[in-house]
Amino acid sequence: MDPGTLAEAVRARVAAEAVGAAAAAAAAAERSQLERKLAVLARSVSEMLRMQQVQAQLGVAPPPAPHCEEVLCVVCMDAPNNHVVLPCLHMCVCEACAEQLLQLLGTSRCPVCRTTIERIGQVFT
Repeated sequence: MDPGTLAEAVRARVAAEAVGAAAAAAAAAERSQLERKLAVLARSVSEMLRMQQVQAQLGVAPPPAPHCEEVLCVVCMDAPNNHVVLPCLHMCVCEACAEQLLQLLGTSRCPVCRTTIERIGQVFT
C-alpha cells in the first residue's frame, strides 16, 4: 500500500470517528434537555398535588379541571386515555382497558358510542 493511500484511509477513519462522536454528543445533549424538561414537569405536578392536599385539609374544593374527563380512561377512570378506538376514532381508553377490549374483538363496542370495535391503536403525543 502506498503512503498516499494509507494517509487517505487514516484521514477517512478519523473523519468517521469524529462524525460518530458528534452524533453521540448531540444525542447526549438532547437527552439532557429532555431530562431537564421532565424535572420541571415533575416539580409542577408535585406542587399541584401539594396544593390539592392543602385545599382538602382546609375544606376548600379546587375548581374542576376542564380537561379532567378528557384525559382519563372512560372504562377504569384511573389511567390516561392513550388509545383510540377505530372506526369511530374515540380516544377514550388506557392501555390496560384497550388490551381487555382487544381480547373481545368482534364483540366489543366503543365505550363512548357503542360502535363495534374493529381495531384499537395507541396514540403517541
